[in-house]
Amino acid sequence: PTAPKRNRLLQPFGKPGAPHQQSGSHHNRNIVRSCGVRVWDDQSKEYIDGIGSLWYCQVGYGRQEIIQAITNQLETIMYNSFPPFSCDISEKAAARIVSLSSTPNGRAYLCTSGSDAIDTAFKIARTVAQLRGEPMRQIIVRRSRAYHGVNVGGTSAQGIVPNREGWGDLMPHMVEVE
Repeated sequence: PTAPKRNRLLQPFGKPGAPHQQSGSHHNRNIVRSCGVRVWDDQSKEYIDGIGSLWYCQVGYGRQEIIQAITNQLETIMYNSFPPFSCDISEKAAARIVSLSSTPNGRAYLCTSGSDAIDTAFKIARTVAQLRGEPMRQIIVRRSRAYHGVNVGGTSAQGIVPNREGWGDLMPHMVEVE
């Protein structure tokens, strides 16, 4: 006998102890195809992905120029930014980002998600305070209803209350503004 199909995917903000979503429920649409701004489920229903899959696809799906650039890079070398190593693609990307910023003598930190970026921004802000001799300067201001990722820093900075609930103690020193 074949074991029943069960949902083993724990999605962001999914509670480990909560019941699994039932396949076919309105909360668990199985996306099987995408192109441009559209996605299709396993029932051939078409949706416009108006939030760009939230985390990673604001440029649209199936963009051949992006697929080719990624393929070319993967065939050459993955980017590496852990000391003592670096590579040309990391240096070029950082230089491009800095050239577009308002801080021409700045530096760019490359990461793989917005959640990583938020957590790193918190660490950098607090490190700067430490280096300036202001170790008590630790307050992070969060906005009501704002989304800031799934890592512990971003979850702590959530302005979306249900996203902060059920995890136990999060980062201290958060102040919320409207």
